[in-house]
Amino acid sequence: MRGMDFDTLSADKQAEFLNNDFLAIAAARNARPSLHEVLPTMRMPCLLYSGELDDSFADTQRCAEIPYATYMSFPRGARSQAERRR
Repeated sequence: MRGMDFDTLSADKQAEFLNNDFLAIAAARNARPSLHEVLPTMRMPCLLYSGELDDSFADTQRCAEIPYATYMSFPRGARSQAERRR
């Protein structure tokens, strides 16, 4: 977790964090095959959004190729900033 200060977490959250399966988390973060060719076949409505400062900005823009997707970009911001403003 980027920017996490373990000592400031409650005892419950510290225990939850330490009970994670770190090998599974590491495996989930490894490179996976691209699903780019699947995007045009997706038929469900989707709302995709990202901030220009997000690491996933370029990937989320590519997902706008989903036929029934609506894509929104938050200029000069990050997705987490937009979520806090709700």
